[in-house]
Amino acid sequence: MNKITKRNLVVVFFLIFVFKIDAGNNVYGNDFTIEQSMVANMEELDFSVNYSDEIKCGEETTFTVIVEGGSGVFKYRIGNIMRVDDGEMNYVVDPSKLKYQDNNQLDFTFMASGTYRLDFYVMDMSTNKYVRKNLQLEINDPSYPTIEAMADQVVGRCLAEGNVTEYEKALWLHDWIIDNMSYDNSLIYCGAEGALARGKGTCESYHRGYAMLLKRVGIETIRMTGNGHLWTGVKLDGKWYHVDTTWDDPGYRDTNVDINHLYFGVTDEIITQVHSEYQPNSAYAAESIDNNYFVKNGQLQVWMDQYVNEIQQHLSTNDETFSINAKNVQWIESYKIVINSLVKQGLQEKIIQGEFTSGAIERVLVEYNSDIFTFHVLYKNSGWIMENGAYYYMEDGKRVTGWKNIEDKYYYFNENGIRQTGWIQEGSAKYYLNTDGVMMQNSWIDGCYYVKTDGRMAVSEWVDDGKYYVDSDGKYVPGKKQSGWKKDNKGWWYEKEDGSYPKKQWLQIDKRWYYFDLNGYMQTGWLKDGGAWYYLETSGEMVCNKWINNMYYVKQNGKMAISEWVDGDKYYVDNAGKYVPGKKQSGWRKDDKGWWYVKEDGSHPRKQWLQIDGKKYHFDVNGYMQTGWVKDGNTWYYLETSGEMAYSKWINNTYYVKSNGNMAVSEWVDSNKYYVDSNGKYVPGKVKQ
Repeated sequence: MNKITKRNLVVVFFLIFVFKIDAGNNVYGNDFTIEQSMVANMEELDFSVNYSDEIKCGEETTFTVIVEGGSGVFKYRIGNIMRVDDGEMNYVVDPSKLKYQDNNQLDFTFMASGTYRLDFYVMDMSTNKYVRKNLQLEINDPSYPTIEAMADQVVGRCLAEGNVTEYEKALWLHDWIIDNMSYDNSLIYCGAEGALARGKGTCESYHRGYAMLLKRVGIETIRMTGNGHLWTGVKLDGKWYHVDTTWDDPGYRDTNVDINHLYFGVTDEIITQVHSEYQPNSAYAAESIDNNYFVKNGQLQVWMDQYVNEIQQHLSTNDETFSINAKNVQWIESYKIVINSLVKQGLQEKIIQGEFTSGAIERVLVEYNSDIFTFHVLYKNSGWIMENGAYYYMEDGKRVTGWKNIEDKYYYFNENGIRQTGWIQEGSAKYYLNTDGVMMQNSWIDGCYYVKTDGRMAVSEWVDDGKYYVDSDGKYVPGKKQSGWKKDNKGWWYEKEDGSYPKKQWLQIDKRWYYFDLNGYMQTGWLKDGGAWYYLETSGEMVCNKWINNMYYVKQNGKMAISEWVDGDKYYVDNAGKYVPGKKQSGWRKDDKGWWYVKEDGSHPRKQWLQIDGKKYHFDVNGYMQTGWVKDGNTWYYLETSGEMAYSKWINNTYYVKSNGNMAVSEWVDSNKYYVDSNGKYVPGKVKQ
């Protein structure tokens, strides 16, 4: 027998606290009522807890409480039983179910290794005061793994069975829970330990076990509550759904409805019908049925198909409000609430999508109440309609004629607006429209004719990636071969339509150039032809406008560059074709201050004239190109906005620059017709004597 201060190989005891609690009410439940005490100086109670030297999982462990002090009239209780799951302390049992008793021997059976905390209470009946001790146990039983290890094992089976999508994983783990658990009618076990180790528990246990498994496959969950019940919110493919593993495990099967998946992937609307106190949260809004069990397995479609004919009849006559009696009225109410709510939402979505009718519908509202579906339909004056078996498309209340692109599909409507099918002729081209009226593209028709990307029937050309040939009537010509690449153990070669193949020559194929050697095999790497070098990729394609090995440059015509500037005149290659590092191309440059000029040696002119491409420019002391009037020595010059020095022209109709660019002073100018003074200004009216 051990006390709580002793350490052994199986159980490790941590810090034990003794609390003196003021007189007050019982902490949990209504099993023992204590009136408020007015006793002032009560002697403190102290107690110890004895238990077996070896605690084994699966076997009942008896804890004996020994009290010292007090009146000698006591009641005893385990107040809390908790364990650490995934780093968090969680209840193993519902504390309200742990009652005070007269016997000082308290029993509990552990079912998994891990860290547990037990709270023991002793009540002095004469004073209505109690003390509490916390006992923390570290249990390591090789026959009973931790809850985490159990969860990992279940998840491993789930993944090993090929479940890949979030829906597949969530469904498999849901089924595992309900197949391996039963509801604890005693309402004691409320944690993941009950779900995974005991195989029984309350709704809390169902939720915690399921959430623990989902966490391990990366699926987000949240705890949902309402009307004294709880279940799991599950996020699948970015959308929230309600999943109730407890209600999906009623303990029996029903041949009419798969009740074991009735609450897998349901909406807020459904949940609020069965749990009126549930308050939807916009952060976890469950509105989609995409991952509902009955949607995924096709059963919802079967249920909806029962109503298609009736719906179509009403929609064909543009009925704005109509009702349909629900099928399967023999189902119990709880089934019908869920299933017919799904049917209602599914029908609403299908109608607006146009799957049950070709009618153009703006908005649909479907209601379900008392075994009746009521439809409220708002029709639009644009979209598909059907009349007397013919299909039309409306725009602004008018029937469309001719070609029309509708949702990236092409249709053709005759002069009366009727949607066409089969072959149609428009000008010299023929098109084929399938039974839905959609223009076919890139397809064989009747195994004989081929329609291309633009829908036109192919004529006298190779089709279907060049594999087949059609004649002038568009018919497939059996046996005709397309030219193309061939390969043998020596390399690649090319067969022409006439069966010949190129030798020792260039050939352009699909706008790319290739060279074939004397034996007709495609060459790669460097090739010298007619004094010029070319480079061929491993694919055989001649390279253009590209550096080879960061050393040689091949030009637009494929020839290796020699003694020239290349690649946008940014780099220079010598007479062997090699790149010359550091050599710069002269030319103009611009920054936020203006234009300047770089010479081949990298320098740039400053405070000087420079002739560039036959034109003279002047650069200031900082090297920037000047414009406007510039004085050099005693002479004025005029520089255009381009920087080019002006010659033989009037400036602002006042000053004249001569053929050398000098501003004229005190002389006759412009073929001796006009005179400028000593400041260079034109003198009006002066006549030459």
